[in-house]
Parts: sequence; structure tokens; C-alpha cells
Amino acid sequence: MILVTIQMNVLPGKRVELSQTVASLSGSTRMEKGCRRCDFCQSVEDENRFFLLEQWDTQENLKNT
Repeated sequence: MILVTIQMNVLPGKRVELSQTVASLSGSTRMEKGCRRCDFCQSVEDENRFFLLEQWDTQENLKNT
């Protein structure tokens, strides 16, 4: 299992734009072969920090995205 964590810090006025963009892209990521999970989360400590969390069954499937 491969876990991918991407941390993003966004300008306060761009939070909604980032959320909409990631939401539109994450649906297609979830459809990729080997993708077990794709979640977008906001930090409870900092409202301008977001995380994209992905779980893949193999490194090969992750590379082929």
C-alpha cells in the first residue's frame, strides 16, 4: 500500500477556489486503477492549510496516473 500526503497552504481568499478545484479533480482520481482512497481535508488548527490524502494499492498504479 502506498500513501500520498500533499499539504497545501492557501491564501485566505482562495480557500473556496482551491476546494472547488480539488473536488472537481478528485473524482477522476478515485476512478483510477488502484486508487483506494482520495480525500481532501482542512486542518483544524489552521483554516488555510489543506491536505490531499491518497491511498494506492501499488507504486505502479500510482505512477500510471
